[in-house]
Amino acid sequence: MSVSIATVNKAPTAVFADTVTVLEDAGLIRMAKFLTNVAAGPGSDETNQHIASVTCAVASTDVAHFKVQPSITLDTHELSFQSTEDYFGVVEVTVTVTDNGDTTNGGVNKLTGKFKIRILDVNDRPSFTAGAPITLKEDAPAYNALWATNIVPGPTNENTQTTQFTITASRPEVFKISPTINSAGFLAFTLAEDANGFVDLVITLQDNAGTDNGGIDKSFETKVRFTIEPINDAPVFIAGPSITVNEDAAPFTYKAWATDVKAG
Repeated sequence: MSVSIATVNKAPTAVFADTVTVLEDAGLIRMAKFLTNVAAGPGSDETNQHIASVTCAVASTDVAHFKVQPSITLDTHELSFQSTEDYFGVVEVTVTVTDNGDTTNGGVNKLTGKFKIRILDVNDRPSFTAGAPITLKEDAPAYNALWATNIVPGPTNENTQTTQFTITASRPEVFKISPTINSAGFLAFTLAEDANGFVDLVITLQDNAGTDNGGIDKSFETKVRFTIEPINDAPVFIAGPSITVNEDAAPFTYKAWATDVKAG
């Protein structure tokens, strides 16, 4: 009597990290030897087998998050991928390692596992469109008008951030009420009395998301020149007291009757 023991293919083996962490907009990622301890099976009877394929797959809803889909090379086991611009979040990747053994007698020729790609948020630079330089007359009334437009904290996935303008004036003394720009882009200020000439403003938009991971929370500086045109003011003086003289009086001189005489 003879007994025949059928061969049963065992699943291939491989080891890989459970999480890969990269930064938003990091470009093409290449990780050498992402798979280690790769073998067609655990037994010595499978040494004649080889790994036939290594595949990666993400859920259909996550495909759009990659400019280059995750993949692992068959020969060097290198992982590569590239996320789409401005995306951050976590994506689960399914890895399937297949050997060239068969599945008869209940054999298994696939190893399936999962790992996560964690893409950390990197704050993008806020931006806005500056208005035109402003020209006003000396002693003009308080100014309040739309000036900054297209105010955005970054790409659309940063729309929950808040922003705030900061303004530095080269001649702060020309303002009675310093310039401000509100969240809607309205510029407001009040000129000081009799102020005129030029004043340069440096305007920056800042969001509240900080600079972690190399993020940028400030816009590029915008420099704008305001012109305050002088207006000739009427001359002024302080009159002295009323004077009473007799008819046919001799010429009369009253010294310093007009005081505080100014050209304007």
